[in-house]
Order: sequence, then structure tokens, then C-alpha cells
Amino acid sequence: RWGDWFRRWYRDQMFEEYGFLFAVTTKPATSVELTTATLNADLDGDGNEACNCGFEWGETDAYGNTTPTQSRTTGQTFAQPISGLDPNTTYHFRAQAKNSAGTASGADRTFTTLGPVIPFVVNQSYALSREEL
Repeated sequence: RWGDWFRRWYRDQMFEEYGFLFAVTTKPATSVELTTATLNADLDGDGNEACNCGFEWGETDAYGNTTPTQSRTTGQTFAQPISGLDPNTTYHFRAQAKNSAGTASGADRTFTTLGPVIPFVVNQSYALSREEL
């Protein structure tokens, strides 16, 4: 009978309890300048354990660079200034949070550094009349 099979199957199952899943949200970069920017994120859940939070960043979504980490708990924001960037260049970044439960990564975002400022100089001269002196 189906009912007998179901009861036997249910008794033989092993159930594991996993901790609260943690998540991180990558926020837009701020203070974007010629060679610097500030990366921002929110730790949405920490799985009941503090997380080491930081960022991956680079010119592609393969990143290649990481920032120092900061210890954060649920509901806290974190930010990291980065420097040494090339002017007028698009960069990818994403937030990451790590603890004993694993690693959570935020979505990929991009920002573009400012281009160099080209000075505009006007050299204008004109003659003054006697009345203007």
C-alpha cells in the first residue's frame, strides 16, 4: 500500500538543519572621481554569525582585486574606498560576505571613473580707448 511505503520512507529520511542563510546587497559606488571611488554594500543577513565583508573589483567581471574585510552583522552597511584607478575607465565590483556557513556574493555593478579635465583657456586682448582709461 502507498500509505505503508510513505511511512517507511519518511522514517528512513535524515533531516539536517541549516542555519539562517545570509545575504549581501551591492549598492552603487559613490564619490567616483578621476582615480578613486567608494564601494558600498548592505549585509542583509549574517546567519546568526558575524561576517567578514569586503569587495571584489576590477576592469571585468572576473574582478582580480579584493579589498580588506570588515566584520559586520545583519543590517549593517559597509564601504571601502579604492584608489589607483585609471581615468575614464569602467570598473566592475561586487560585495562579498564570508563566515563559517560559506560565502555570499552580491550582484555585479559597474561605475566609470571621470575623464581627465582639459583646461579651456581664452586669451583675449583688446585695446582701450582714452575714455576707458
